[in-house]
Amino acid sequence: MSTKIILFPTTKRIGTIRKWGYSLACYPKITTREKVLRHRLNTFAEGLRKIGFAEDEIARETTSLEAAIRQEISRLMMAARAGRFA
Repeated sequence: MSTKIILFPTTKRIGTIRKWGYSLACYPKITTREKVLRHRLNTFAEGLRKIGFAEDEIARETTSLEAAIRQEISRLMMAARAGRFA
């Protein structure tokens, strides 16, 4: 019997997602934003590898985190265009 590990429940990581999303949204160039996001996600994955998580779990969590951050950046950009602060 195998147990399923939930690494970072959404309620626990919402602060990280908002912080990363805001800091990335502040970069004026999309290429810079992509490089910084890729670097942070790689650092995140390396940290999980050091702890000893399996590659499929790391890939799943990294993909999930990336999607959440991209959605947060999108939300912030739309709020800024509408003249509201998020």
